[in-house]
Amino acid sequence: MNHIICVSGEPVSGKSTTIREVKRKLEEKNQKVTVLSVGEIFKELARKEGVNIEKFNQEMMKRPDIDRLIDRKTKEFGERFEKRNKENEILIVDARLGWHELPDAFSVRLTANEKVAGERAYQRDP
Repeated sequence: MNHIICVSGEPVSGKSTTIREVKRKLEEKNQKVTVLSVGEIFKELARKEGVNIEKFNQEMMKRPDIDRLIDRKTKEFGERFEKRNKENEILIVDARLGWHELPDAFSVRLTANEKVAGERAYQRDP
């Protein structure tokens, strides 16, 4: 059984909501669920650099090594998870390229039509 689920999709496609619901359903079945958010890795790296998210994002555009570092951290986390995995443990990865870094994972890509995506984006807190 595959113990890693990768969820990808554009912003406001419902990734966080889907992950939250899948996690809840799995936990109801006594599965231990870990969620890895590549966004959290990104924020951690920004903190280490001592800059806010916006500045770090601008820096990332000039430094492709940051993208590669995030991809490597995602892959390493997944590999460590698989090595220590118990039968009742599941890892859900929230990453646009998680399917690439963890090719054996069950991968799902979420989409939303433009109208729905626009409404969701407009309703979000800034």
